[in-house]
Amino acid sequence: MKPNAVGFYKALKILELQTEEVLAIGDQASDIIAGRTAGIRTVAVTGAFPKVMAAHLRTYRPDFLIRDMQALPYLLKYLRDSFCANIKTTVDLQEVLTPLLKNDPLLSTH
Repeated sequence: MKPNAVGFYKALKILELQTEEVLAIGDQASDIIAGRTAGIRTVAVTGAFPKVMAAHLRTYRPDFLIRDMQALPYLLKYLRDSFCANIKTTVDLQEVLTPLLKNDPLLSTH
C-alpha cells in the first residue's frame, strides 16, 4: 500500500525494467513518496486546482508537475529532447512549455 514502494519494486522485476525507464504518475502525495522511495522519476498531476495542488505536491519534491494526463505526451517529448539525469528541483511543465505553446489548449491556464 502506498507510500510503500513494494508495488513498484514488484512491477519493475516482473516487467524487467530499470527505474530510469519508468515514471511514477499520481495526484496524491503518497504517489510521489512511493515513486521517490523506489528511485523512480515522479510526475505529480495537479488536476482541477493546479495552483493549490501544485503548491501542496511540490513539498513532496516530484520531478515533474503536469496539469492533467493530456499533458503527458508533452512531458514525454520534453524528456526525449532534454537531458534530465541531474534534476535538482521540480520541473513544472506548464512553466517550461507555456512560452512555446501559448495557444495550445492542453497547456492553457485558463
